[in-house]
Amino acid sequence: MVGGAGFAGVADVQSVTIDPFDAAHVYAAGFDGIFISTDAGVSWTRRADLPGAWQVVASPRPGRAVYAVSDMALFRTIDGGLDWDVSYPDLVGSTLGLRVVAAGPSDLYLGPVGLGVLRGRFGENEYTPVNTGLAATWAESLATDPVDDGVVYAGTLFGPTFKSADGATGWTELPIGDVRLLAVAPGPPASIWAAGLGTVTRSTDGGASWARPVTVGHAPNALTALAVDPTSPLTAYAAANAEGSSGPSTG
Repeated sequence: MVGGAGFAGVADVQSVTIDPFDAAHVYAAGFDGIFISTDAGVSWTRRADLPGAWQVVASPRPGRAVYAVSDMALFRTIDGGLDWDVSYPDLVGSTLGLRVVAAGPSDLYLGPVGLGVLRGRFGENEYTPVNTGLAATWAESLATDPVDDGVVYAGTLFGPTFKSADGATGWTELPIGDVRLLAVAPGPPASIWAAGLGTVTRSTDGGASWARPVTVGHAPNALTALAVDPTSPLTAYAAANAEGSSGPSTG
């Protein structure tokens, strides 16, 4: 769970992201809604007008765009969470709707259940499938490199993790599997953080090799969110459900 004033009684946090241009500005999403902190998590304000969300992610580019994902809708704010726009991508063929999103310099990468990865822009209804080399149709996690525009990572449920160096036009498999959460910090070299069932690991060579996994939390499926400090690439934060624990990991 995430702590701080304003989170009393809230245990189910699905996603946390830190504003890359203001480390004190933090967003958290879960079934209870979207919460915003402007003091590095000391206190939180819930946006009562927004539904529960699976994920919240910040664009690494100037403009401070932050995106939130619910079952069939995308929400975007460009003013620190004061106002939000909504978009409804066409997800025909997905049985469970939208689960994950990653923000590039201009494109968004979506992970609808059963459709692999889609690429498009906020406000568009139709997104293009970009699954060449992606040997899975359930993208459990997506992340973009905040410096290298074309680098995208995709973790698949019970399957391999993939990397694209050309904006998801093609994918290659990485030597790590069943990654539920991904976060990338700027380099050089970029630090890629990955979380599985209760473990966190890190790569500093573009995903070619990975450090020994570190166990986080008490339950095997406790981790629900992973975020990296944009001012300290070797520090990541993991959120857990009520049976687990949360806190920073460094290494």
